[in-house]
Amino acid sequence: MEFNIKDVPFSRRRSYFAISYLLEGSNYEEGLYIRNVRGGDDRISHLLKIDMVYEGKVIDYRIIEEPHKLTLESHYGSIYFSLEDNNTLRLKGSGVTLRLKGPKGYYDNIVNLGDYYELNAYSEGLRLGIVPLKGVMKVNAPWKIIRSEFISIDISGESFEAAIEVYDTVKEERVRFKDFSKCVEDSEEDFNNWINKTLEGKKEYEKGRILASYITWSSVVHSRGMLDYDAMYMSKNWMNNIWSWDNCFNAMALIDNNPQMALEQLLIFFNKQDKSGMIPDFINDKYCYYNSTKPPIHGWAISYMMKRNPKFFSNEVISKLYEPLKNWTNWWFKYRDSDNDGVPEYTHGNDSGWDNSTAFHNGVPVELPDLSAFLILQLEVLIDFSERLKREEEREEFQNKINKLESNILEHFWNGEKFQGCISGSHESTIGDSLILYVPLILGERLPKHIREKLIEGLKEEGRFLTKHGFLTEALNSQWYKDDGYWLGPIWAPSTMIMVEALKAVGEEDLAINVSRAYCNMALKSGMAENFNGKTGEGLRDKAFTWTSSVFLILNNYLWIKGK
Repeated sequence: MEFNIKDVPFSRRRSYFAISYLLEGSNYEEGLYIRNVRGGDDRISHLLKIDMVYEGKVIDYRIIEEPHKLTLESHYGSIYFSLEDNNTLRLKGSGVTLRLKGPKGYYDNIVNLGDYYELNAYSEGLRLGIVPLKGVMKVNAPWKIIRSEFISIDISGESFEAAIEVYDTVKEERVRFKDFSKCVEDSEEDFNNWINKTLEGKKEYEKGRILASYITWSSVVHSRGMLDYDAMYMSKNWMNNIWSWDNCFNAMALIDNNPQMALEQLLIFFNKQDKSGMIPDFINDKYCYYNSTKPPIHGWAISYMMKRNPKFFSNEVISKLYEPLKNWTNWWFKYRDSDNDGVPEYTHGNDSGWDNSTAFHNGVPVELPDLSAFLILQLEVLIDFSERLKREEEREEFQNKINKLESNILEHFWNGEKFQGCISGSHESTIGDSLILYVPLILGERLPKHIREKLIEGLKEEGRFLTKHGFLTEALNSQWYKDDGYWLGPIWAPSTMIMVEALKAVGEEDLAINVSRAYCNMALKSGMAENFNGKTGEGLRDKAFTWTSSVFLILNNYLWIKGK
């Protein structure tokens, strides 16, 4: 299967290398670039621009992207790329010249070190060893006081090959490189092994399943620096981090057939948990970011995972999760209840995951019922864990917190018709009509029947949340609705997944099936985008997102199981 390089980067599982098509930026031209996603999303990597040259002139070419090989094809010749291993990009070609144009940062330069050239990319914090293996390599990089004025590398010959290795200090010594055909073969085998472990789905969605599998496979980076385990990044386009609720959805898609990696996606964050109990907002290989966090959906996600693969959750696995989950839960009660009313709060929209939702438009901190609902579910998982681990003395504490939250969620937020958020302290009502206020349906029958019925009625109300593509995040008839307004309208993978599970929990399985089908149809047509225009189904922002892919795989599997 071929992919669109303008949407989906070419890469391989565990590598930080990616080849992407970048639009013109602040200091780089539009075109195809060899990139490296180390260091997170502080800046968009654009290490080496790729041009095809014939008789001294840059020419156009066709791009064919397959999981294991990237082909640039013209009337005069072709160039091929594949990844030999985590740190080595291989290339070969014939009939044309490959021109690589290097970065022009303040200290960027390239030097000849005998049998290879070393590109010291100060601007990206790494070094590249560019090794000619066959043909001729010519480098033009005039020195200007402290850097190369520009860097241009031509690789040519009747047929030519080269390797590009990334490293921090010195290039690894190696006896030989693999044959290029072997690199392609190994990469193809690795992808096939991955897709064979991907959740099964309906035949009509097979193209989407392959695309989602490729995005999840190719977005994995190997453990290094702050990452204690291999991490499934959100994307190798520009969202080059792993966030602390995105990882839960990816883990949920992995739990059936790759449970150890699923567990590791959770442990990546729990291993970097602050002593207060807070977990970082996001992590990459370079640093952790604590200025925000994400909602405590981890108990909900773990509960789902335990139902899918109960045998995996031995006491040994549970013991790795128990203390971090307990400390994470307690953090909300200790540090996120500024008015001491027993109802935890968000101090910013980013902490909820719904960054710019209308629930945060008229001030913070904000108390929202979704947070209390997630904490109830998380506490229930802790009760289960405490019983299994013989930590009975803590069970009563967890149950008391559940009892108070269940009481508060009704007294605090229910206005007789719907749930309403409020500003902490003043308890002034939030504005807007956000889908986040319907998330408490995940509590299922823990909610009184009349409340469940009112919420379902609100979800089904014509012209409000439900479109032919699924649930909008802000009601269509709201004055704050925007087609491309991030959490002010567009359809997202996490909100869809949460609402599908919520509908199942309250016995609305037909609607859950319909919403799942709508989401899968939309993703099949528009790709695995960061979010979608709820009216048209058009993919918005980053077009190669892993949690979108993971939710597609989960919902596709759900429809397949149900025969729908």
